[in-house]
Formats: sequence, structure tokens, C-alpha cells
Amino acid sequence: MERKFFPATNGVEFGIACRAVMVHRICDKCEKGVMGPTGQTIQTGPQSMRMLHKCSECGHSESYDVQYPKLEFVPHVQGAAALDMMRRHRKNKNSQQK
Repeated sequence: MERKFFPATNGVEFGIACRAVMVHRICDKCEKGVMGPTGQTIQTGPQSMRMLHKCSECGHSESYDVQYPKLEFVPHVQGAAALDMMRRHRKNKNSQQK
């Protein structure tokens, strides 16, 4: 798979190709089921809420700060490699304009 750099129009922002990953939570009690949201929330402070989840196998309930399943984005290129890619792109773009 070719890794592509997606430049922005200004000199500050740049984009990196990513893939989406669906993150599920395994039940801590039975270690077989997957925790799913019940739609209920629990207020744990003046401005903080936790989402109630229930196990698909044993019915165990647990609350979390995030709702599972959740979607996370993982860059194809990380850290220094991403910055190096950006610098090479700019260098190539500047040399083509001259």
C-alpha cells in the first residue's frame, strides 16, 4: 500500500493518511462477552458523566468515561516519519515551482 501525504493549503497544517479502528471492551468479569452501551449515564461530578455498559454474555454492568465501541484513527505513518514525509513533500513542491 502506498502511503500518501495530503498537503493543506497553508504552511501550518498537514494531513496524514489514517485507518479507522473500532475498539471494543471485553468484560472484566467473564472475559468472554463484549461490553455494550445501555443508553444510561451516571453523573459522577458537577461536569462529569460515565456511560453505563452491559456485558453481552454474563450481563455484568460497568461504567466508563467513554462509550464502547469507540472509533479511533491510527496514522499509517507516525512521529518523526510523518514530519520527514512533510519536509520531503515541501522540498519537492518548492523545487518544482522554481
